[in-house]
This record gives sequence, C-alpha cells and structure tokens, in this order.
Amino acid sequence: MGAFGEMPQFTDPDQLLEAGSYTLWDVDTAVDSLTDLIRTTPQVKDVHFWAQLPGESVDTGSARIQLLAEKVAPAVRARLADPVAATA
Repeated sequence: MGAFGEMPQFTDPDQLLEAGSYTLWDVDTAVDSLTDLIRTTPQVKDVHFWAQLPGESVDTGSARIQLLAEKVAPAVRARLADPVAATA
C-alpha cells in the first residue's frame, strides 16, 4: 500500500460515474450549468475539459470536443452576451 492508501480500481465505466468521478451533461444542461458557473463565480477565468477519458477511444473523445466547440461554447457565449438573459 502506498503513502495515500489503497487506490480504487474501476473495472467498468459506470463505476466512475457512480463514484462521482465524472458528471455527464447533455447540451442544455452543460449550457445552463456553465453559464450559471461563470455568472455566479467571477473568479473562474477558464473552464477546462478532458478531451479523452481513461479507456475511451479517440473517436468518442473527439466527438465530445466537437460537440463542445459547435454547440455548447457558442450557446454559453450567446447567453453571457445577452443582458436580458443575465437578469432573467
């Protein structure tokens, strides 16, 4: 056993989700959550994402980044730029 104790061993991706290691969002949830985070936590200057999760294929990681770039980021930017949405 190492200095930090026993490291958990995950044999199934669902175990990572159940343990709270990752949170999965659809586009709408991502836009809502990220917009709220940026508005309510001004000290957050950057938001980072893992391009590829452990054991995941490059193709699915690339698809996630494409979804973020094409759907999520533009919608978050649009909401942040809309003064009416900021007060709603």
